[in-house]
Amino acid sequence: MYWAFLTWKHYCDHTGRIAHPFLHALMFLVPIYGLFQVHKHVRVYNGLMEARGLASSINPVLAVIAFVFAYVYIFSGMTWIYRWEIGMDIQILGMAVIVPVVFLINVLATAWLLSYIQKDLNRYWQSFPRSGIAPLGKGEFTIVLIGIVHWIDVFSGFAGES
Repeated sequence: MYWAFLTWKHYCDHTGRIAHPFLHALMFLVPIYGLFQVHKHVRVYNGLMEARGLASSINPVLAVIAFVFAYVYIFSGMTWIYRWEIGMDIQILGMAVIVPVVFLINVLATAWLLSYIQKDLNRYWQSFPRSGIAPLGKGEFTIVLIGIVHWIDVFSGFAGES
């Protein structure tokens, strides 16, 4: 979500177009419509790269497929686990083994998708003369702070279970 927000914010700042980065990133979560937003995100950056004379290796359809794989897999895995409520042993197995595997596959698919797109975005931005480092805005700082607090909470939960 943050990556979608930030890259769309860069797009707005660079082109001068009004495109509402926060809403764009939020729309990634809307079923079906989010797929169109992923496609649009990649398609727009492909267009910017072509206009700059740079070859792009990112494909909007492949990005949508990776997005679908990451999120359909995690939701189907969670549904499968909740259907296993017939026995406590199976439920414990599901929570201890299946859930981490489902989340790992989700994280790997998401990381691949972001790195796949980001390498071309980096090439695009590097084709311009350096203008300095963009400052971190108040909203971005807030999101980073919430993320840090979240991860502290996650790791403290693991430490408390030991």
